[in-house]
Amino acid sequence: MKTIFKLATLTLMIFAVSGYGFSASKAENLVRGIVGPVSSNVSWSGYTVVAQVPGAGLIPAPGLADLKTLADRTGEAGVRVDLDIHGDRPALPAGLDLAAYRVIQEAITNVIKHAATDRCRVAVGYKDQSLNLEITDNGIGAAPGTPGPGTGHGITGMRERVGMYGGEFSAAPRPEGGFRVSARFPLTGAAA
Repeated sequence: MKTIFKLATLTLMIFAVSGYGFSASKAENLVRGIVGPVSSNVSWSGYTVVAQVPGAGLIPAPGLADLKTLADRTGEAGVRVDLDIHGDRPALPAGLDLAAYRVIQEAITNVIKHAATDRCRVAVGYKDQSLNLEITDNGIGAAPGTPGPGTGHGITGMRERVGMYGGEFSAAPRPEGGFRVSARFPLTGAAA
């Protein structure tokens, strides 16, 4: 099972603004409100509160098996995700599975932030030699006054994730309107 670490310690930087009366006890109450019951090990040092969180452990890292959950959460944010999955999902190396998931997650995030549309399509194709991803929308692009695609780190991050596995990546406006992100991960030699 692939896992990632949950936070065992929560550190908050509290910036005191003159006249707002933000004290150590208020900071502790803020921490307790965020993480629920914490152990008595809450410390205050300057403007930093550190709290030990009981029960912290390991949680599974997301992967392509979690796309339905991602689509459902995206729908709650107002963008419907039409999932189109072809082929049988092979056992994938944990890193590649996570990288593919993150590419889809970032592309969907860009749809929410920039496309001004209420739906997108995510196609996942499992083939003998490759894993193919395509995320498309029919949106109009960035809303006036907001940064457009390519002005942040999202597309660069997707390209780097795909490149780590020797894959191919593209992201560009579609001639008929909207935007398209595609990625191809080679599966030869990618034993789980």
